Amino acid sequence: PDNWAAANGMAALVEGLAGVKNEGLAFNKVTISPRWSSAAVDSVNVTINLAASNGYVAYQYKNNIASKLIDLYVTGSGNQLKGHVLLPQNASSVSAVTAGNKSLQYKISTIENSKYVDFELPLPSVQRVAIRYQ
Repeated sequence: PDNWAAANGMAALVEGLAGVKNEGLAFNKVTISPRWSSAAVDSVNVTINLAASNGYVAYQYKNNIASKLIDLYVTGSGNQLKGHVLLPQNASSVSAVTAGNKSLQYKISTIENSKYVDFELPLPSVQRVAIRYQ
């Protein structure tokens, strides 16, 4: 896309499918809401960097449909990450959300016909979040 259309297209990708939203300054608080399952994408790497401040957030998303497991490796330059992860359409519930070997508190939210799992994590270390669904 040309000129302003390129910025609109990039914003739609970053905040839409990739689901990265800066909630503070230079990604010190960030929400990730990956919506890749709506596009039938099972694996993707996302990195968003603000060049002026070097603030960034990055994640690796993998949905293993056979195992009913979403693996997220997340990191960033900030202090806090909120996850709002779209569950696959065939998921009826979530049995566990873990970061490393620790259980995370989570809740399920519904927006229209879509289910999301919501959780919070401290940053900036790399963390593996595993979401087991049924």
